[in-house]
Amino acid sequence: MESNDLLGTEDIVVIMACLAVPLIKGIIFAVKERLSSVKDRFLPGERIDSLATVTISIFATYMSAVTLMGSPTDVYVFGCMYAVNHIGFGIAFLIGSFTVVPLLHPLGISSVFEYMEKRYDSLLVRQFFVMVTVIMMMFFMGISLLPPALGVEVGAGVDYSLCIIIVGSIATFYTLIGGLKSFVWTDAFLCSLMFVAFSVLIARVTLTVGGGNSALILAEAGGRTDFNQISPDPRDRHTWWGTVLGGTAFWLFFAYSQSTVKRLSGVKSLTSVKLTMVINGFLVIVYGAFVLGLGMMIYAFFHYKRCDPLKAGLIRNRNQTPPFFALVAMKDHPGIPGLYMAALFSSALCTVSSGINSMASNTMDEILKKPLAKYSELCRFFINKVFILFYGLVVIGLGFVAIGIEGTVAQKIITIVGAFGSPVTGAFLLGAVSLKANKFGALVGGAASIAVNLWLVIGMHLHGRKIRPLPGPPSDMCFLNATLFSVDNDSMTSELPSTVDVVTGEVDPGSDPYGFTFFMYDISYVWYGVIGVLVTFFVGLVVSMCTSRYVTKETDPLLVFRIFRQCTAKVSSTKMDVYEAEAETVTYTFTLNSDPADVMNKIDNIDGDDVTQVQYSTHL
Repeated sequence: MESNDLLGTEDIVVIMACLAVPLIKGIIFAVKERLSSVKDRFLPGERIDSLATVTISIFATYMSAVTLMGSPTDVYVFGCMYAVNHIGFGIAFLIGSFTVVPLLHPLGISSVFEYMEKRYDSLLVRQFFVMVTVIMMMFFMGISLLPPALGVEVGAGVDYSLCIIIVGSIATFYTLIGGLKSFVWTDAFLCSLMFVAFSVLIARVTLTVGGGNSALILAEAGGRTDFNQISPDPRDRHTWWGTVLGGTAFWLFFAYSQSTVKRLSGVKSLTSVKLTMVINGFLVIVYGAFVLGLGMMIYAFFHYKRCDPLKAGLIRNRNQTPPFFALVAMKDHPGIPGLYMAALFSSALCTVSSGINSMASNTMDEILKKPLAKYSELCRFFINKVFILFYGLVVIGLGFVAIGIEGTVAQKIITIVGAFGSPVTGAFLLGAVSLKANKFGALVGGAASIAVNLWLVIGMHLHGRKIRPLPGPPSDMCFLNATLFSVDNDSMTSELPSTVDVVTGEVDPGSDPYGFTFFMYDISYVWYGVIGVLVTFFVGLVVSMCTSRYVTKETDPLLVFRIFRQCTAKVSSTKMDVYEAEAETVTYTFTLNSDPADVMNKIDNIDGDDVTQVQYSTHL
């Protein structure tokens, strides 16, 4: 691919200015709170942040550069059904508001892994799922470096390898100097930047092609508006069944994730925490509408210009279509293309910084907490920085690995989280739903889920069928648009053969790469999260029943969802602590075998903003 040099001086200024905001903010917090403790700055949990700030922070952390580039690409290449995933994302947040929030927040638990240790009475369970999550997050963050790297390559001809190193280094430095508080506040800026970028680009296309109705007609002509995909066959890439159920299972990991729980622990009011989750559910659905709109507008634009940039040799990778579109569509508006590129850079910075901080926090809090307890706070402070630096370097390395993973950027993320995140979600649900679940079930179920998902992912990558993309836009007028694209006619290529890999653009030598192969290897990537959760839950449940005689300690009803807690209260004749938290009244009921001090400690942990009356009674 020839260098297009589509980024002007104004665009570079905009990019640098937007990148300066989080860095300056981080330095300000580092100086302002130089006397604060390490835990407050880097291992957050202090209840100080406002509802709006935490809500936006959770949203911006996961609605990142991956969705800014990968999601519109998926709509552009395969059609509108990808956007239905966002309905599942919204459902996951709603489920979280009625499950994880009422369960963890009143107990003062700021880590899902802390919950697992208490629920399963096992440090091994806690550390096992911490390591699984860290592995998943490392790949997640590595993939998150791709959007800005590929974007700069198409805009300025700078090799994406150098861009991966630059963005990863900035994100690591950003985390080192600021801790959580700097990027919690910066997330608000990044979130606004993403929505502005989407809005400006969509508006520009509607004006270019003659209005929104004309754009929809062009998108419909290209098959990008077909929502009538209701087949229950899991081998179909996107259907309503797969996207809604798969999207829910996939996003439940983030609803229960370490990063989300820690942010929610920064909100005092239980009601506010629930509202945060509900608002995020609404925001991800709205964001899905923006993703859908941008993907269809990109197709409408290139259909209107009658030029497919991949077939013309203007880009080397389908994932580069959105940034290339932004650069050429807004060419006559200096600084606006830079706004989109700044959104890519800034959102990647936000996501990677959050992930690096989370991995360092997990390592310090979950794995090395006891060994490091004997060291001073200053020593732990520097050890934490070492881990941030270490994970930053690992993420940069995995950024180079991620480019070889098949699919769009969005597909890469869902595949990785489905393989490694779903066992964590399954183990959490197993413990929160079943009173019979134990540590043996959690460990075996989690390991079985990882094994099954890795088998499916590797099998799909090596032997699964390729998914046929929708036909690209017409390409008979590319030469007439050479001035718009800032290239010479000689740099354009003729159309490629019809069998083209959707990501790399390489011709597949196989005779029928789109034919079905082994059923399991052809399962769509959106189902990996569902499969992982189900395998963990049911294998864990069976193993727990088989090993129940080896576990004598009874489950504390406070560690299961309220509906199962209430069932326990009705049938149990032994020690019982019933926790019922409503808007105005909290009631504790306990027998003579209960420890009054323990009950009072639980009452003391209830937030005063939600509770105006506490009823305390003894039932003989």
